[in-house]
Amino acid sequence: QWRSHQLIMDPEAHNSARVDVFMEELEASIACSRKTYNIYSIEQKALFLYLLQFKFLKVKPAAERSGINARTAQGWVKRMSEDPEWNIYDKLTNKINRPGSQLQEEHKQYLIQFFDERPQATRQDAVEALTADFEGFSLKESQVGTFIKNECNLTVKLITRHPKARNCPETLLKRKVWVEKWSK
Repeated sequence: QWRSHQLIMDPEAHNSARVDVFMEELEASIACSRKTYNIYSIEQKALFLYLLQFKFLKVKPAAERSGINARTAQGWVKRMSEDPEWNIYDKLTNKINRPGSQLQEEHKQYLIQFFDERPQATRQDAVEALTADFEGFSLKESQVGTFIKNECNLTVKLITRHPKARNCPETLLKRKVWVEKWSK
């Protein structure tokens, strides 16, 4: 199985007629699917590069046919001309300025052991225990809860409380009589 972006990187390795047919099918499928927010797929980027480099379309028509905003495409072309090492398929995220998480592997092991010993503990109990046992620890309960769910693979269940009267003998007897009455 070959991918569309591999066709753009090494088109000589493939039959050009086959590539043309594949790209036409890809263009038709992209034209049918419209999204509200612009998160561009690998296929859209590959089609854009194909139309730009092999069909020699200008930036705006290539962008329109591949379902990409024209200004975004112009920015991509400018960046590709300025920096040939830039990969259009990489997702742009701000990984450099983002601070590292306070919760590390030692916290993960601590939380797993904590919940093994106290299965009825809450997220608030976990935050208090982490604050008490680790120096300089200060995170919100929601961040610890997300870490417990995603990193520790633990699920936190909500307590479902029922009133006492629900299971008292008189109520159970009334229910039994009602079921017998309506099941006849």
